[in-house]
Amino acid sequence: MVRYATILVFLVFSIFNLSAQDSIKSVRAVRITDPPKIDGVLDDEVWKNVPVAKDFVQFWPDNGAIAWQQSEVKFLYDNTAFYVGAMLYDTSTDSILTGLSERDNINNADYMGIYLDPQGNGMNGYGFFVTSSGIQVDMKVNQYYEDGSWDAVWTSETSITDSGWVAEIKIPYTAIRFPNTDEQNWKINVWRNIMRYRQNTNWNFIDREKDGLLPQSGKLLGIEGIKPPLRLSFSPYISGYVEKNPENKKMGERVNGGMDIKLGLNESFTLDMTLIPDFGQVQSDDKILNLSPYETYYSEKRPFFNEGTELFNKLGLFHSRRVGGTPVRHDNVEDYLNDKDSVIYNPGETRMINASKISGRTKNGLGIGVFNAMTREARAIIADSNGVKRSVITQPFTNYNMVVLDQDLKNNSYLNISNTNLYRPKDRYSANVTGSELVIKNKSKKFKVQARGILSQKYSDTLKPEFGHSYYLGAGKISGKFQGNISYRVLSDTYDINEMGYMGKNNYTETNIFIQFEKNKPFWILNSLHTHIDMYLESLYKPSVFTSSCAYYNLSVTFKNLYSAAINASIYPSGEKDYDEPRVDERFVNTFKKQYHIGGWVNTDSRKKLTLFYNPGIQWRDEPGDYEYWQYWSVNYRISDKLSCYYSTELVKTFKEIGWVKTNDNDNSIIYFGRRDVRTISNNLSAKYIFNKSSYINLRIRHYNQNVEYNAPFYELLPNGNLENSNYSDNHNQCYNVFNVDMQYAWRFAPGSEISVVWKNVIERDQDIILPSYFENLDKTIGYPQTNSLSVKLIYYLDYMYLIRK
Repeated sequence: MVRYATILVFLVFSIFNLSAQDSIKSVRAVRITDPPKIDGVLDDEVWKNVPVAKDFVQFWPDNGAIAWQQSEVKFLYDNTAFYVGAMLYDTSTDSILTGLSERDNINNADYMGIYLDPQGNGMNGYGFFVTSSGIQVDMKVNQYYEDGSWDAVWTSETSITDSGWVAEIKIPYTAIRFPNTDEQNWKINVWRNIMRYRQNTNWNFIDREKDGLLPQSGKLLGIEGIKPPLRLSFSPYISGYVEKNPENKKMGERVNGGMDIKLGLNESFTLDMTLIPDFGQVQSDDKILNLSPYETYYSEKRPFFNEGTELFNKLGLFHSRRVGGTPVRHDNVEDYLNDKDSVIYNPGETRMINASKISGRTKNGLGIGVFNAMTREARAIIADSNGVKRSVITQPFTNYNMVVLDQDLKNNSYLNISNTNLYRPKDRYSANVTGSELVIKNKSKKFKVQARGILSQKYSDTLKPEFGHSYYLGAGKISGKFQGNISYRVLSDTYDINEMGYMGKNNYTETNIFIQFEKNKPFWILNSLHTHIDMYLESLYKPSVFTSSCAYYNLSVTFKNLYSAAINASIYPSGEKDYDEPRVDERFVNTFKKQYHIGGWVNTDSRKKLTLFYNPGIQWRDEPGDYEYWQYWSVNYRISDKLSCYYSTELVKTFKEIGWVKTNDNDNSIIYFGRRDVRTISNNLSAKYIFNKSSYINLRIRHYNQNVEYNAPFYELLPNGNLENSNYSDNHNQCYNVFNVDMQYAWRFAPGSEISVVWKNVIERDQDIILPSYFENLDKTIGYPQTNSLSVKLIYYLDYMYLIRK
């Protein structure tokens, strides 16, 4: 299968290796001495007789066709800022959509904005967007993705006129980085979205069949004689918490204070620091009951770790949730207990002292990133039968460090070298990971070759050093209607990046072939079509034995009425040998001989007030009665431009699934398995009310219930991976419930400054008595002891350049 698919990939590459000339537009910015008033009205004298960026073309749905409405955009600059003035004509001004939302969320509104690349190399840049209702959206961008967590301080105003709507934007030079040269070589592109048509247009044409958005920008001429300013800002904060949890009879109170600092070290590099950070107001994690042998992955929600981390995340070696995460010996506190001792307090996270990062890119295209963070010592409190307390260290002081070098090469290629290092001095333990990646693209940017190698190292006084490695080789066609890739990946059995990164599993090799076809112009009843085949063959690294193979197919379409749908299917034709589920080295279990899956989804027109999404699916295996099905529904209802509600529900039912139960305490060669029925129901409800473009209130409620019921008898795992009946019997059923409420009110009372009030309610219930009724689970969970917290946080933004001008 792999051999024939490989031949097919290279045939596709040969047949469709067509070339096209890039069409690059240019526009000139005009220097001014008196800045315009940013009021959403282009009546200032400085806007007259300025060159215009116009003649927009469609990005979607009809890629390359002329835009249905005219747009005219002008650019100005002075010694302190860059200005954008946009007249967005509309023949039906009463149809301009003006839905409100919180910052960085488009919602249901027309919008326009720019991609700005001050280095002019198509590798890294910024996005500044504003909706017709005045909501700001900003991001860092590169040739592959957008980082919407990045926030800058800039000014914009909009207005609706008889001819359309107007956007006026001021971007201070303190918000961006650009070279210290007499003449700038910036790239720029302008985007406009007419929401009622869902028509996305660009000033400089972006071919959806080519790789990357930023490299297809136009040229911005005329900017010269400007100097990068001193970029120095302070964001001091103060926060107060009141909390009541089941472990304490008294209400807990605390007050925190700290500061974030941004300092431009030169025109290219910025130092970001957070001193005594406070992340207590971030949204609660969506906890689940994890039955797998792999660690649960939770996404990062803390602003400091989300903003400007594109350099640090390039090789996937850094998972920022490790910093301030669960103490390393949190789950082993019972090892410190004597007879009749009890655990009084066991913190679930470590407290940060500070964190800092330096990042930027030189004029020669060398990106440099340095990250460092420190966490305090974490201690659990234990009491004996007389109430005498003592503490044990669950994690000593820990230092986290990362260094990245990322060199831009010709044709949007790059070479990256990254290193992470964790050090716990008291444990005399360190973990070091070093990786490098080379991506080479040809001149037309149609083909790509990629190579990556990573070495992991662990050092300890009590154990001998441990080394592991991984590498990846891939080549593919990355533009055109037909695209494809073939790759080979290896992770050794001792490879481990989990001290500062996230890795689900190691000890495997994988050969992968991916082929896709896209049609991005409307035809028949469709606006677009995407289909792909993904095939892989996986083996164990040590010992070198086959574990599984899979072929996956997906077809997704968008109709001209803006409904969209997809269908997908997969097959595991040769079964699976699972070396991870037994939780013992070199042991495996034959989980199935064959497995099939079919699923899909449908999404209604998001222009409507009521939007529905439905995702059903089923998979089945060769054992009679061994199957799983799921249904996911979501409903989004916009009651008005200010008020919207969202509800989603997910039901997953699994029958006769093979799963690990227990490893014998005295002999790890005896491993017990069982067949279990698992029912998972998750309900999410959220409502959002936007008072104006500066303030909103958001409510989110989630209930998660999972019932795990084992069927008799239990089994013992044999050396050949099969199971035989066992006399083992115990109750391993689980009924797990989590109920969360997160409510936030936020008011951005000045640029970069905010007051937020957050209420959190958390209830977690885990027992071995199955409650079949979902509503009985919900009722008993709500009545269970709970943790409530109320917090208020004030952040005030201070810009040094603004202060000295005052």
